[in-house]
Amino acid sequence: AHSMRLGTLIIEQQLYALTATRTDEQRFEDARRFLQEFIRNTKGTLNTELSLDRVQQFIAVGHDMNIAALFCGKSITPFLWEIQRPDFDGFVEDIQRYTMDEIIAKFRLSYSDAQTFQLSLLSYKEFVGLTNVHSIIVPETSIRDGIIISHMVDPNDNLRLAFDAQIIASATTLLKKYQGDVAHADYVRKVCLRIYDALQSELGMTVHERLLLEISAILHDIGMFIRAQDHNLHSHYIILHSEIFGLSREDTSLVAQIASYHRGSRMPQDDPQFKLQPRSHRLVILKLAAILRLADALDRSHQQKFSDFTISLAKDSITFRVNGYTNLSLEKLAIAEKGGMFENVFGYKIVLV
Repeated sequence: AHSMRLGTLIIEQQLYALTATRTDEQRFEDARRFLQEFIRNTKGTLNTELSLDRVQQFIAVGHDMNIAALFCGKSITPFLWEIQRPDFDGFVEDIQRYTMDEIIAKFRLSYSDAQTFQLSLLSYKEFVGLTNVHSIIVPETSIRDGIIISHMVDPNDNLRLAFDAQIIASATTLLKKYQGDVAHADYVRKVCLRIYDALQSELGMTVHERLLLEISAILHDIGMFIRAQDHNLHSHYIILHSEIFGLSREDTSLVAQIASYHRGSRMPQDDPQFKLQPRSHRLVILKLAAILRLADALDRSHQQKFSDFTISLAKDSITFRVNGYTNLSLEKLAIAEKGGMFENVFGYKIVLV
């Protein structure tokens, strides 16, 4: 997932500051060249994660696209429009020749909306041009509508699970971009969830914190791309400066800190950055980092030696009973090295048999 500072108003403001003495027509041509160059450069970045010629659907949201759909598209449901690509390309090229007054009169726009109308549709056209799609889907809604609905209506479980799956896919794509060990990350993720669920009654956390643990597990070793030594610190840096679809900047910061504590001798309480967090965040980081450390220790070899095991809780211990595998010496050594945080945070002695 990517967010780009490509708003047409931003382009207008930046170029106006540089070309205040030029005519409106000249500034528009400057903006058009700027837009085309930016999108061409963006193509290289996007293609490293997803080959754009494989894109099969293009969904465009916004008032400008709603207008385009009314003039050159066809309604396929009461709230959904489809525009054939040749029709859209022709419409966009036609309106580039309109004067501001003609745009205001023909499309009944305010002056401020008319100022950005041509560039807005041109940006869509340029992005569509990077793909092989034959048509554009335009829902009769806006991002503003989505934000309002998200604050008024709680999503049902099926919708939440589908959305969470997209977040997990985004994190996995980020890991692949940095050539991470996907098999190890997925194993640690699954073990983390089993430990989390075993402790759920005393964690006092929500499904959202469970998701943050999943993402932290997927990305905990991503810093290996930079260097193996102190890679947990490099993981923190990469995660903190990346965009993960569906996570806020606050969530991303939490994930970065949780991942950074998956190894190393220093406890989070000794880290100045940890002390700056609000108390509620410190508790989340401590608990989830402790779980992540333990799960990572159970795959010390990065070979996913065992998947058939049970977890049981006693008064003062948590026992991992492995079925069908007897040589656990490496994992026991890893637990001895990395299990201290878990035992300190939860008060359980770790037993592996």
